[in-house]
Amino acid sequence: MMFTEKEQVLIDRLKKAEVFVPSDWELEIDYLYDPGEDLKGGAGWYAMRYKNGIGAIALTEYSNKPIITDEEAECLGIDVEKCLDKYGCYYVGR
Repeated sequence: MMFTEKEQVLIDRLKKAEVFVPSDWELEIDYLYDPGEDLKGGAGWYAMRYKNGIGAIALTEYSNKPIITDEEAECLGIDVEKCLDKYGCYYVGR
């Protein structure tokens, strides 16, 4: 799969996050506008682990900061949802 240099920034972050996902779970990226008490990094796209029947749980390693913020995506000029589709990652968008 070919990604632009700017998209590759997000792809590299996704690959790093996948390391923390147990083998019987899948990586899911969720957009959270108001993450609340559990996720203190503010609005953005958060790395989660997902398992059918259990749902999505935030990866502890990424609970303080989103994988990418709206501001970062805008500065890079990338469409996060299109990039996640292209990469083949589950996500819950806006």
